[in-house]
Amino acid sequence: LNEVSGLVVLRVAQVADFQEKLLREVAKGSDLGVPVTPQQFMFGTELLLQNSNLDGNIKLMIREEVPRDRRDEALKRAPQTMNALLAISGAAARIADAGRFQLTPDDARELADLYRNFRRELLFLFATLPQDAQKRYSGYADALLAYEKDLTRDCKGGAAGGCLKEDDEPAPPAKGSPKAGQAPRDLAKALEAADARGDLESAAAPEAPPAWVPPAAKPARGSFAAMAAG
Repeated sequence: LNEVSGLVVLRVAQVADFQEKLLREVAKGSDLGVPVTPQQFMFGTELLLQNSNLDGNIKLMIREEVPRDRRDEALKRAPQTMNALLAISGAAARIADAGRFQLTPDDARELADLYRNFRRELLFLFATLPQDAQKRYSGYADALLAYEKDLTRDCKGGAAGGCLKEDDEPAPPAKGSPKAGQAPRDLAKALEAADARGDLESAAAPEAPPAWVPPAAKPARGSFAAMAAG
């Protein structure tokens, strides 16, 4: 567990998936019980960068784990992935600058599409790893999700803090970003619990999303191209 940079990439993809689903609910007009503001996504992307050290982990993953014959592809995808994340904070900032303190359905839809694109870029990058590494990290990620769900069951505060037993010592607050490749604090406990359930062997790597194909361009009504097509 000394070097798990690929796990960080996959875990951030899971965060992006959760955020997209939340924003789709906002776009549908669902009542989440709390206001959803652009500032949450501006600060959220900053926290995500800091708490995951995504940039450092991507660089370490490419250097140490991506096979040589996939390295050029990974090096090309790395800046695309980081730009996809920055696009989210940029869009949220534009919404805030426009004076909207809560997201409209259109705002939520725009941000959801950006999170979907960010997740796609992360999974394309993750797919440059060898299959055995993908399967191993997928097992780690599933184990952590299951452990966190158990930890926060019937708890107030949810995954932000979980439940601490009376004899548990709270973890000291983290200072700065974690070191690239650093394992999540609860990974060892999560793997132990997953092994006891027999879940580790059943883990499967996520499928890389299909290549994006742009929709066919339709000529504007009344244009020369439209008249030629008609």
